Amino acid sequence: MGRFLLICVGALLAFPCSAQVDQVSQPAKEPGSIVGTVVDEDGKPLLGPSVSYLVVTENGASRSTASSNVPNGEFELTQLPLGKVELNASAPLSGYWYNEASPYKQTVVLTAANPTAHVRLKVGPKPAVLVLTVSDRITGKAVEGFMVRTVGAEGGGAGSAGTAYFPQTDQGDWEVPVSPLFDVLLEVTAKDYKNWFYSNPSDPTLHLEPGERKVVQVTMQPK
Repeated sequence: MGRFLLICVGALLAFPCSAQVDQVSQPAKEPGSIVGTVVDEDGKPLLGPSVSYLVVTENGASRSTASSNVPNGEFELTQLPLGKVELNASAPLSGYWYNEASPYKQTVVLTAANPTAHVRLKVGPKPAVLVLTVSDRITGKAVEGFMVRTVGAEGGGAGSAGTAYFPQTDQGDWEVPVSPLFDVLLEVTAKDYKNWFYSNPSDPTLHLEPGERKVVQVTMQPK
């Protein structure tokens, strides 16, 4: 399965001045680079379907770039300005949502003498897992090709993905990783069915602990 890598990098692009009015200036390439691996709390390379990295320099400016088929959680950032660079990783589809206060953030300093940094970047805390059984309310048959959307109840991280991204158990249930950083609102959608929302008489949100597994029965009402 192809993996999508989104990298946001703090950068200040430098454009050299030119005395020739008819000459187009080319942006100077920044000399800095960072190479490394993203791992989970157990130190294992993160192989989820979507990994994103946020890198911020002191001036707070940012740019983004994308790459596909990222192997073994490895990444390389190039053309970075020299100076202090902060890295913070997230993997929403694997349940590791962006956490601005992450204790695993790292700061590196790129210099002319040492323009390349090597890092091993952690994500955490360990995600919880929703074990979903999705069926037709009338026939009781399994519903295929549904979408799952989770969002933090207080405006925190959000994610949306189809069944192609989730592992399936031997019983035919779907395992959906969810961040324990937020109280979560859960929505399931499928073609020709009304949207399904997790509901509880006392609280419409899910409260999950790191590593917790929670079984949720989803019954979809045909339109």
